[in-house]
Amino acid sequence: MKTKRLLKLLPVWLAVSAVIIIAGIILAALLGFNTAPDRAKSYSFEVRYDVSVAIDEEKVAALEKACDDAFAQAGVCPSDRQDGVDSTLNMTTITYIFNGTTDVAKLEGAKNALQGAFASTYPNADVRAEYHAVENIPDLYYEIEWRGAVALTVGAVVGLIYIGIRFGVGCALTGLCTAAHDALFTVAFFALTRIPVYAYAPLLFAAVAAVFSMALWLIQCMALRDAKKDPAGRGMEAAEAVGAAWEANWKKIVIIAAAGVAIFAVAGGIAAAGARLFLLPCMVPVAVAAYSSLLLGPSLHVPVKAAFDKLSANRKPRYFGKKKGDKSAEKTAGSDT
Repeated sequence: MKTKRLLKLLPVWLAVSAVIIIAGIILAALLGFNTAPDRAKSYSFEVRYDVSVAIDEEKVAALEKACDDAFAQAGVCPSDRQDGVDSTLNMTTITYIFNGTTDVAKLEGAKNALQGAFASTYPNADVRAEYHAVENIPDLYYEIEWRGAVALTVGAVVGLIYIGIRFGVGCALTGLCTAAHDALFTVAFFALTRIPVYAYAPLLFAAVAAVFSMALWLIQCMALRDAKKDPAGRGMEAAEAVGAAWEANWKKIVIIAAAGVAIFAVAGGIAAAGARLFLLPCMVPVAVAAYSSLLLGPSLHVPVKAAFDKLSANRKPRYFGKKKGDKSAEKTAGSDT
């Protein structure tokens, strides 16, 4: 049975996670994270034209092509583009973003070439180009990151407490282990892959991983509780019960995780450049939580559940006025989920 084989591969999942987490911690200690967005200097190259002068779509397309040709001729390539309207100046603006290593002399050449082209092509319109350096120090993002990380961590703790009360200490212990694993795994992944992040973003992504881990593990716990209530499942061993819960829920977990990844991918794709650095990387903690919920968590819960089942079976209540061996005082203890 494939499920039983998966549940027996706990040493493999632990080894994979240990290698990535330890390597990530070492690299983070030596090099830190790739916080290039915090300190990156960039150049904002703006092309503005007066909206009070009729410039049809064909001329706008020609204007955009003139910009592309000028950049290509100067040997520079923008990393991003943003369109907008400046209501104060009554101007429509096309903004091209260049990274901080761009040669200023080349930007100046592109500017001069565009100004000459504008003068000859749009003599009756106020069209001009200018650029300036931008020091990207997103202080606002710092507060969003750590406040979001704290809020999500509190949510994960509340979820852990609920699991402990509703489904037993064994499930809570496994949930705690998987949530901690997912947080560390996510942080290590960003340290190893050098994905650009803001200063406190790894903490935010770790909290996202912990929340998703709790949510997906809660689904498994509900299936275990249902199996316990079913008379046919009361006599199951730990591996059988966990395997039955896994088979009942693996498709649901995959669908939820895929939906989460898709939501962050679409939101990140349409978001502005700053928000994109939050949304797109959130696909990583969702994928990590799915991995632990499908492979590591169930495999880890088998020995945990077996230990708690054994404790419950051996536990016999004592009452005042009754001897230890008095059968009237003995009751069968229920096993932990």
